[in-house]
Amino acid sequence: DSLAMESLLSNIYVNWDELDGLSQSAHKQKLKKANKQARRWLLIASRLSFGVLLIGSRLFERQI
Repeated sequence: DSLAMESLLSNIYVNWDELDGLSQSAHKQKLKKANKQARRWLLIASRLSFGVLLIGSRLFERQI
């Protein structure tokens, strides 16, 4: 994984170095999923307008 991700996660989770590998991996996957979702929303917002972020729903989110 990237150095940026490690740095970010160690700042978010104070005890990052004390977590076992399985917990660290789970947090990394959660961050990757959130980043992927954010990139999708940013793409939609840049194509349509940022107003789409205000009216988007969970159903719409799953469709993209």
